[in-house]
Amino acid sequence: MGCPSCGSVKDTHRRRAYVSENPELAESQKDDIRMGNLQAGMTREMVRASLGEPTETSAKTALTGTVEERWYYEEEDETITVEFKDGRVVGWDQKRIEIDR
Repeated sequence: MGCPSCGSVKDTHRRRAYVSENPELAESQKDDIRMGNLQAGMTREMVRASLGEPTETSAKTALTGTVEERWYYEEEDETITVEFKDGRVVGWDQKRIEIDR
């Protein structure tokens, strides 16, 4: 899954800085962050490094005490929803938005 603005210099700098500051990350995590991708199990900080700040967030605590969050990234032609449970990515959905021309 790619990020909404993968080509930006600011995004590339943010991703590279995070990876260099966190040498303990698995190589697959480093690669995904550098490319602006997601993978299950990523932390909030890893998602911020990969995709940037979300456009919107929502959170709720289940009766079991599990914290469930959704982060939304909205661009002109794409919406990404990232789902977390207890601070770790458990899934995401990426939708292209059809624009009438």
